[in-house]
Amino acid sequence: MKLPTLAVALSLAFALAPNAQNPQDKGGPDEPPEGNKPYKVGWRIRDHIELPGLDGKLVNLFEANEEKVIVLVFWSLRDPQCRKEEVKLVELQERYAGKVSFYLVASNHDEIVSGVGDPLEKIRKFQKDSKLPLKILVDEANKVADDFKALSANHAFVIDSKRFLRYAGGIDNDPKGLLKDKKIPWLQLGIDAGLASKNAEIALTRPNGRKLRRKPEEKPVKKDKL
Repeated sequence: MKLPTLAVALSLAFALAPNAQNPQDKGGPDEPPEGNKPYKVGWRIRDHIELPGLDGKLVNLFEANEEKVIVLVFWSLRDPQCRKEEVKLVELQERYAGKVSFYLVASNHDEIVSGVGDPLEKIRKFQKDSKLPLKILVDEANKVADDFKALSANHAFVIDSKRFLRYAGGIDNDPKGLLKDKKIPWLQLGIDAGLASKNAEIALTRPNGRKLRRKPEEKPVKKDKL
């Protein structure tokens, strides 16, 4: 009797293992260790997400959206690509009205903290002048961006009504609007998966937008030598 090669043996062992399947392929629920971050697709988010709006009032996303899917999209005032993606997001908000809540998250340190004048007033003015009907939340210390490992503007995350992360990535594969029939609406598919309480088939994609500018790390103060 011929013994199987090492590669074949390992393949058989993996296939027969009871927990061999990738947790992200199971569609959840999958419990991360307590306090483990950044979040991954298929993990339940146990911590409440609470951020202030442009009016300074705190919004607890889970309490404000019971039984609803939540879409978080990291956003930039200075990124021209965001102006294109905002149109798509408004269309999705209208499409899923009453079922899904959309939030833009301003997390760029150089847009919400630093600079001349009141940075948030600039964002308020933009929202008023553009009549943008999407809610904007402020992530001043990048806490939420770090929790989700957000990379750039237009990085979207879909959280279902049971608070499992179902999709993380770009809005679609066509940031320049040239693909037409070959366009894949990643975020829309992610929302549909969230409404069905399962992971999106294409669960992880790369966003297209301005890299998030996080708060600089504070350097320790050097003590004078005696």
